[in-house]
Amino acid sequence: MATTTDTPTTTIPGLVDSIWVASALATALGTPALADQDPAGEVLAHAGLFERGESGWVPTQEFEAEIPPERTDMLRQRLISVLGQSATIAARGSGSGWDSYSDGVLLAQGRFSAIAGRLLKAMLGSMPDLAAVFDERRLIIDVGVGVAAGACSICETLPGTRVIGLDVNARALGLARELISAKELGDRIELRLQSVEQLQDVGVASLAHMSPPFIPRPALTEGIPRLYRAVRPGGALILSGISADGAAGAVDRWQAYNAGGSAVTFAECAELLTAAGFDQPRRPDLPPGTPPVAVLSRRR
Repeated sequence: MATTTDTPTTTIPGLVDSIWVASALATALGTPALADQDPAGEVLAHAGLFERGESGWVPTQEFEAEIPPERTDMLRQRLISVLGQSATIAARGSGSGWDSYSDGVLLAQGRFSAIAGRLLKAMLGSMPDLAAVFDERRLIIDVGVGVAAGACSICETLPGTRVIGLDVNARALGLARELISAKELGDRIELRLQSVEQLQDVGVASLAHMSPPFIPRPALTEGIPRLYRAVRPGGALILSGISADGAAGAVDRWQAYNAGGSAVTFAECAELLTAAGFDQPRRPDLPPGTPPVAVLSRRR
C-alpha cells in the first residue's frame, strides 16, 4: 500500500494515518466510484491509491492492477477483520484469543476465507493424481471451520463435495449454521463442536485442512496424527497460514498469538507432518498473486 511521503509509517502520526487509510479503503472497495465530496476519496488520494475520475474518486491504475476484480471483496473483508481485531487488542489487551472478537470480525474473517473454493479447485487442477483420489470420495475435514464461509465456497465450487467442519467456538458455529441454511447446504456440511484432538474418524476423507494460526500448539501437535488417520491413502492434508521465517514472520507470530493459535514455519510444518506419517510437504500450485502461505502433504 502506498504511503504519504510527509507522514511515513515509521512515525507515530504515520502509523495512525495508515489505520485511517485502511478504514477508508475498506469503505471504498467494491463501489464503482466515490463521489467528489466523499472524504474517503481524498484520504485515499493522499495515500496514492485513488485519483479523480470523471464520476468521482477511482483507484489509480497502479493500485487497480494489484487488486483484480475477483479479489476486491476478499481484500475488503480482510481489512474489516484486521481492523476489528486490532481495535479489540488495543482496547482489551493482547492474547485474549478468538473468543474476544465480535460477530462482525468473525464474519469478516470468514468471508475473507471464501476464496477457499477457487483455490482448492486450482490446486486439484494442478495435481491430477490427487484429483482422482478426491473424485472417488469428495469429503473434506475442515478444522477451524469458523462461520463456514470457506466450507460453503468449496461446496459451491466443487459439485458433490461434502465437508465435516470442526470448531471449538460455539458462537462461530451458530453463525455458520445461519450461513449454511441461507445457502441451502445443510445436507452437505456437517458441523461439530469438537476439537481436532477429539477426532476419531478413520479413513473417511480425501482431504483435510487446518490453519495453524487459529489452532493452539498442543491441538496442532495432537491434531496432525488424528488427521493422518482420518485421511484416506492417497489423500492429503493442507495447512494454511504458514509463517515466514525470522524477523519477516513477526507479524505472523503476533496475529497467531492474538488468535490463540500457532505460528509455524514451513520447516516446522515438515517436521510435524512427517512425524505423523505424511510425505514431505510441498507448496501447492495456486493462482498468480496468491501468497505462498499453504503447504500440502500426501498420505501414502
